[in-house]
Amino acid sequence: MAVNINGTGSITGLSSISSPTISGGSLPAGTASAPGITFSGDSNTGIYSPGADKVAITTNGTERLIVDDTGNVGIGTTSPEALTHIQGTSSGGRLDCLRLTNNATAAGTETAIIFENTTGTFEHASIVATREGSGTLNFEVAEQERARIDSSGRLLVGTSSTSDNSLIQIQGRASLSTGPAEFALRKGALPSSGDTIASIKFQDNSGNLGGLIAAIADANWTSGSSHGTRVTFSTCASGASSPTERMIIASGGAVNIGTTTPTSTSYINVSTDGGTVGYFNRNSSDGTLIEFRRAGSPVGTISVSGGTVSYNPFLGSHWARLEDDSKPEILIGTILETVNKLIDWRVAKFSVSGKEKIAAYHGAANIGDTVQVEYEGVSYDAIVSLEEDPTNSINKHVCVKVSDTPASSAVYGVFLGWDEDPIKEMITSWNDLYCAAVGNYFIRIAAGQTVAIGDLIESDGNGCGVVQNDDIVRSKTVGKVTSTIPQETYNDGSFLVTCVLCCG
Repeated sequence: MAVNINGTGSITGLSSISSPTISGGSLPAGTASAPGITFSGDSNTGIYSPGADKVAITTNGTERLIVDDTGNVGIGTTSPEALTHIQGTSSGGRLDCLRLTNNATAAGTETAIIFENTTGTFEHASIVATREGSGTLNFEVAEQERARIDSSGRLLVGTSSTSDNSLIQIQGRASLSTGPAEFALRKGALPSSGDTIASIKFQDNSGNLGGLIAAIADANWTSGSSHGTRVTFSTCASGASSPTERMIIASGGAVNIGTTTPTSTSYINVSTDGGTVGYFNRNSSDGTLIEFRRAGSPVGTISVSGGTVSYNPFLGSHWARLEDDSKPEILIGTILETVNKLIDWRVAKFSVSGKEKIAAYHGAANIGDTVQVEYEGVSYDAIVSLEEDPTNSINKHVCVKVSDTPASSAVYGVFLGWDEDPIKEMITSWNDLYCAAVGNYFIRIAAGQTVAIGDLIESDGNGCGVVQNDDIVRSKTVGKVTSTIPQETYNDGSFLVTCVLCCG
């Protein structure tokens, strides 16, 4: 039987019809408060059309769900922006927008949100709530768990269990030798010089900064090239409102503590304005405090025994330089004597493309004079100056010569070697040498000499040593023989023996 729609749009004759059909007309669009299709005795609840190609459900005069003209479903919103768009309002409290419930209560019961392709044959990703103890929330990709939040609120990545209470735990691959890091912080753009590339901040519950680890760009970065970067560590002193930089690891690997002007060569630089620079402590036993190595092998130590500190093996040396700033071949153990001239560390400063260059200066020009310096095949005007302000320090370093006076009382020590370590900022280096003066080393003995243990040695006037004619330590004494076994014999017949030096 057909159901009639009268002229006002009302439907009549439905109360006694079990399978009604509607023909020959349409329903009114209605509004949220007066929907076109209602239920007996409830005129503000039903279905209506808020616009062309849209249908909505309303309860108590308020729209609750809409299907718009694009097929988007909106719950709590009249303008859905996705296939399913849920929107609610909560003033200061939690708003439950979606609840998924699994009626089963057995351990291992899962409730999941699945992300898959259109055929449903492969599960691309899922979020799974599992009933294990108090419950976990697992994140799975390609049907494998990749991360989880456990019942204690801990985020676990790469592992499903933990033995401590760290809030974030990342378990990496077995080897990182060929793979990327397990944790990476990235900047959104290429950094400029001085920019923070990434940082880790330590804050209290109000956001006050108490500590900071940051990676800083040393220069402007360009795509595809290598980049210099330093890492800084900052802490906040008691009562301070912001952290202060305390340590820098420079791009070259040098560790710099207590300075904001890092060196870039690979060594440790510790600086302070007051107090002790560093402590080395053995809790109760005697033994080594510091060990020095060369090519991985021990070459010396500083040790403590009771209240005595020892330098092992001990050799004291001085910086020295030949009077004419030359660098000839000098055999190890050659006796040197002082001349009445102090060393001055003069440099020539010039500019290349706006950047200052510094070269060691060995000429006769005076401080402030202009001299010519050649750098990479180009000659530049340079100003001669001292490497440091002489008023800030007392100069204790003297020039020397190969001893040319027999039994000279001006003996200063024996030749140890040239100082081959250049200062990083300089494009050349001074011709400084090390003169061994006190401790266990060697003396170059003149050819034909016969020495005995305990003999005192003086200069022969040709850079070699000869036996002193008495056993009294005098101003001319270079050292005392401790072994007669030649360590090395030179072409002129002179040879090295072990001695205790005592002239410096």
